Amino acid sequence: MAEVPDLTPLLCLLNFPKKAALGRFVSDVFECRFQGLTSSRKGQVKNELQLPSDVAVDEVVACLVGVIQAALYDSLSKEEIQELFAEDFHPALKGLLADIVTAQMAGWREASIKSMVSLPKFIGVEWRVDVKTASNGGAGRVCAEPVALVKLRVEGEPQMRGRMEPERAMHLELDKASMGTLVSTLSRIRDQLKSAN
Repeated sequence: MAEVPDLTPLLCLLNFPKKAALGRFVSDVFECRFQGLTSSRKGQVKNELQLPSDVAVDEVVACLVGVIQAALYDSLSKEEIQELFAEDFHPALKGLLADIVTAQMAGWREASIKSMVSLPKFIGVEWRVDVKTASNGGAGRVCAEPVALVKLRVEGEPQMRGRMEPERAMHLELDKASMGTLVSTLSRIRDQLKSAN
């Protein structure tokens, strides 16, 4: 199980006036887990939780990040999340935090996977058949060859953890022979994937 810091600083979360405000704060912590809260959001939280300094806010954020990372990394259930806290930790707050984290887990897992540095993922393909024409200098003959113009759309390659890059497009021009090679190769890949299951 992932290492979790002392969670005592989280007791100040009892100062949130409503459960919804606590839920928003936990979501903000997840979204800002790499770069930290903005200074304006940090000041807002400091006032809401009646904390003495920005350092105290950073401690609360670090504790929440530890809980979130442990829950995501180990796919913890609500009960297992509650076990991360000391036995004498405020039981209602422990349960509420476990509920919030459990409710957000699927979306957070998907966001974490998407933000990982990895190879680009296929999004879609667009294509059309066109006729490429060329003339033979002074002989007056025109040569027409059908070609496929293909646009592959892929997710941008993440350069930094936690940041999504925009979609990219790759344009290809394929003649009959190139298209045959591509289709044959994709068919072999499909067959191998089928046999792997």
